[in-house]
Amino acid sequence: MAKYHGSDLNESGSDSDKGSWNVRSISSESVLTQESSDTVQFDEKGRLKSPSELCRTLSELFSQQKLAVLATQGQAGPYGNLVAFGASLDLRSLIFATPRATRKFSNMIKCPMVAFVIDNRSNNVDDLSKAVAVTAIGRTSELRSHDRERFLELYTMKHPELREFASDPGCALIKIDVEKYRCVFRFQNVLELYWE
Repeated sequence: MAKYHGSDLNESGSDSDKGSWNVRSISSESVLTQESSDTVQFDEKGRLKSPSELCRTLSELFSQQKLAVLATQGQAGPYGNLVAFGASLDLRSLIFATPRATRKFSNMIKCPMVAFVIDNRSNNVDDLSKAVAVTAIGRTSELRSHDRERFLELYTMKHPELREFASDPGCALIKIDVEKYRCVFRFQNVLELYWE
């Protein structure tokens, strides 16, 4: 298990508690191979070269991808939505906007635990060996007052075209406090990044 301190990413104004990101392999193989990914770097024994490699890979992925799939749980069962998102530099928070009069918002009020899937697939056969998919698991909350303004700026820096939508009084700005990321490389190699 490797450790990476969220403060190493030095996000000013972050709400991060003291702690660190920890990494463990949860795939069926005991170690990942050199060929596991084009972005994550491994040493000659198949271990991450440094604990921060996975954090850097996630940061790159999150900056390159504009959309993610949000999975909520409601009375009628699971519900998935495509949403535009932003991420804090320390990876502790994911942000998205949604009108309050939606099923996903209602689901999050009743059950704030969600899954959030971000990937870089290109819809071709190479995805089986090259795509990275990340599932964030965390608890949602609606941002208000000062926190809303701070995270709205982060969100609209990535999505300037959504400033009017996200600023509308009927729209909620939602923050996911991420508890862990499950990261899949090369179809079946899985690493878990969790905060402790």
